[in-house]
Amino acid sequence: MTTPPSHTANAQPGKAPKDSGSNATPPSRRDGEQARQLLAAAGQHVLTHGFGDWSLRAIAPHLGTSHRMLIYYFGSADHFWERVLHEIRRDEVAKRREILGNDLGMAGSIERAWDRFSTESYLPVMQLLFELYGRAVRNPERHADFLQDVVASWLEPLERQMIHQLGLRPKEARLRARLQLATFRGLMLDLLATGDRKETTAALKYFAQLIAQPPHPD
Repeated sequence: MTTPPSHTANAQPGKAPKDSGSNATPPSRRDGEQARQLLAAAGQHVLTHGFGDWSLRAIAPHLGTSHRMLIYYFGSADHFWERVLHEIRRDEVAKRREILGNDLGMAGSIERAWDRFSTESYLPVMQLLFELYGRAVRNPERHADFLQDVVASWLEPLERQMIHQLGLRPKEARLRARLQLATFRGLMLDLLATGDRKETTAALKYFAQLIAQPPHPD
């Protein structure tokens, strides 16, 4: 686990240093080294223990700090958790770019994505993703950005890939992209629930061949 940052020299334990009184957190503070260390420690904690009740008071002791210091660095609980989610999903974004940028073909790209995202080391991230899905659909206003990004950020590059590699028209490419994303995540949830790697992988490979078929004739 990442070593949590110490309090600033002028701060008393459990108390945030005084600032100018502005409600907005300065970029130099929220993007500074101590803030990054807090985010890294928080990411490791939630990957192991989940989000809990989303309480800053609950997570702060695990990071070696206080809820007031978290508010000092990030402005609010919502802003803190948004940054934590961004850090956790950074690896997903990097993997997505690598997979979609290869020349393996449509079926090969889908199988490569499965190989990367279904590894034992990455499954805790997928568990966290599904945990957040459940929370977000119950409270869509609070998690509107997540709900939009977690689908749209995949659909758009998948659609472009299908147009480029399969020669699909935009409408069919969009439909196939949504079907691919839903099937992939459904099989990932199946793997997490059953642990049946052999059957879920076989189903994924079968689906990859189906979705990579040429365009339907008009």
